[in-house]
Amino acid sequence: MALIDPAPRSASAVAAADTTLARVNAYTFHQLVQRVPVLALEVMKVMARRLRRSNDEARRADAH
Repeated sequence: MALIDPAPRSASAVAAADTTLARVNAYTFHQLVQRVPVLALEVMKVMARRLRRSNDEARRADAH
């Protein structure tokens, strides 16, 4: 999300297995999205799934 929104990061991650990563700054990400629009759609799908899961967890927490 930090590539899209300049607000402070709200999470961190730890790899569960050996992983190869690519560091991408906001400028590079924006350039990639302009050249490969399907990338933006894929990012939105991931964000939508995460938001849906977060909403489901909040609903379950409210039910208890």
